[in-house]
Amino acid sequence: MDRNTEGARRLRVLPRTSYVTLGAAMRELGLTARALRYYEEVGLIEADRDRLNCRRYDERAMDRLRLIAQFRQAGLDVRDIRLILDRREESGAPDGHIACAMTKLEERLAVLEAERRSIQEALGSLKQRSPASAHRSATRSAAAILRQARPGRAAILDRAS
Repeated sequence: MDRNTEGARRLRVLPRTSYVTLGAAMRELGLTARALRYYEEVGLIEADRDRLNCRRYDERAMDRLRLIAQFRQAGLDVRDIRLILDRREESGAPDGHIACAMTKLEERLAVLEAERRSIQEALGSLKQRSPASAHRSATRSAAAILRQARPGRAAILDRAS
């Protein structure tokens, strides 16, 4: 056996098909590297390491990351996601988290619906004004908001209104 063949065999400590790299996980899930590291830091997932100390995600971690990505996109916070994942682990069944997830998603939907009603009320009151005054007040309020967030933009915004 020559030296190159022996070296190649040593590199295959982790089976290729059962692990996903950080970059591949980012691409598949649409998450940033920082988000993946954060989920590991807070204990939502565990990442294995290869001999170069690069993160490798097994199928269990990827399954959890898929759920995390789905629930984060739906607007659930990490605390709620942890609760859902814990329920899944406690039940031992792949769908043992469904009832908990549905409850948390329904709570999130109720919050969004309340926000939607508030927005509709604000729009209704703006529509009662004339279109020209509504546009000016909307521009001014947007300018005031941006002034607070980015003071350097104030002069540009004042010229635009």
